[in-house]
Amino acid sequence: MPRAVDPAHFGNYERDQLKDACEAIGLELGRAAKRNKQLLLKRLGKATDAELKRLEQALPAVGKRKRYDREVETRPAKRIKVTLAPVSSSTGRNEAFLSVPNETVLQKCMSSFIDHTGNRALARGICM
Repeated sequence: MPRAVDPAHFGNYERDQLKDACEAIGLELGRAAKRNKQLLLKRLGKATDAELKRLEQALPAVGKRKRYDREVETRPAKRIKVTLAPVSSSTGRNEAFLSVPNETVLQKCMSSFIDHTGNRALARGICM
């Protein structure tokens, strides 16, 4: 016996549209069917003719369907003008930037690191 509404027709709709329409008409869907379009269509294949007719009435026309998760930006992108200051060695600030530190600075950093992470610093004590 042919069905009044073919469930394959609903494949043209997005999952969110089908899920919202099913909830609107009171058609219960499982958790997996709410997340997977193929399982949702399989569930619609088991629906009665009356449920499918109500679902078809609840769905918008296919050509006018909404695009969930997509928002079209109509404004043109703003252009930002970036100007860089010229680098000069006469200021004295840029001379030390990314230069290799001298030996004393390395020694101070290493000793500070060892003091903060060595066995003595990490040893646990018993509190009473």
